Amino acid sequence: MNILLISYNFGSTASGIVTYRVAKQFIAIGHQVSIVTSVNGTIENDLNIIECKPLVPDNSFIIRLSRWLIRTFLKDSLEYNYLWRYRAYKKCKSLIKECKYDLVYCRTTPIDSCYVGDRLKREFDVKLLQHFADPVPSIYSTKNCWRLSKLKRDFRDILRRADYISFGTQEMLDYQLNELNFDFSNKAFVSPDSASSGRPVFISRVKHDSLTLLYLGGFGDQRNPFPLFEAVRQMNDCGERVDLLVYSNKPRTLNYSNKYIFFLGRTNDVMKALAECDICIDLDIIADNSVFISSKIKDYLLINRPILLITKDNSPTYKLCRNCRTIFSTYNCSDMIVKCLMSINKEMPVDNEYTERESILNYFSPSTIVNSIIEKTGYRHE
Repeated sequence: MNILLISYNFGSTASGIVTYRVAKQFIAIGHQVSIVTSVNGTIENDLNIIECKPLVPDNSFIIRLSRWLIRTFLKDSLEYNYLWRYRAYKKCKSLIKECKYDLVYCRTTPIDSCYVGDRLKREFDVKLLQHFADPVPSIYSTKNCWRLSKLKRDFRDILRRADYISFGTQEMLDYQLNELNFDFSNKAFVSPDSASSGRPVFISRVKHDSLTLLYLGGFGDQRNPFPLFEAVRQMNDCGERVDLLVYSNKPRTLNYSNKYIFFLGRTNDVMKALAECDICIDLDIIADNSVFISSKIKDYLLINRPILLITKDNSPTYKLCRNCRTIFSTYNCSDMIVKCLMSINKEMPVDNEYTERESILNYFSPSTIVNSIIEKTGYRHE
């Protein structure tokens, strides 16, 4: 199968890394993949990557002013890069004229690629798969009724024209069906964001004077870390030494200080960071109905450390992991977090219990995801 893969991010950022894994898997099993992206975030030379720079030159005063005006006054509906869309479309158009593609595969986030794919569908009637890592409109969408209704109209049309549509979770698909009030379920399927292939790695715990917790990534506006911070404070006040290592930069707006909480910036060596901890922490977003599976959970699954999910019991992450004996869950309440941490620390899982994670890792494996795409799109090798 000859695939034209369109993704604004590739090889860097969470969405770009996932797209890279999927592309590599397609190539590994004999398919041809041409990748149109903004910047190649990999160091590999064996991939057919076509870069379309979003802004040239990046340091131009006019470009920077234009970008500021767009982000300031049209942020909710123009969170995307129109210049990149145009350049990517022109490049894809020339590629399609030169070569026949069996599938045009567009991946978000951001959603620029789906606009490019939709235009190609209208002009060349290509077989089109639109993949959404985030729902559109977002569960945090603007309250501006005009912008929201326009976005919904645009996406109803985009989804009507697509041949296939995939979402990261079943909850996201259900949300999208309900939000757009348009039934496209006959051509939709679930395609989770991939993790690194492999089985859990067994690394001996480093001996600490404290119980060491680890949290990968930032908190953002959609997560409330304060019950977790308060739990750390309570445990230390009771004589149980607990350190929380946060691998991100401390947000400027985070008005909280605790000598047992350490913001260590981003890390390029996730496994080394994970090996330093006793318990991995996953903090879910603040939403009545979460539609996401945390990207960090896929990293946590790779090492023999217990995971504490701070989430509601209707979240996709909870549903996926609820039967795993090395993964625990609680609500985002400091007292409940303390109770759960004390219980885990009292009786840590043994190494042979971590092998049960293999079924979850297989669900996220690039080979499982690519095989599902091939099956759903009905490709038959001639």
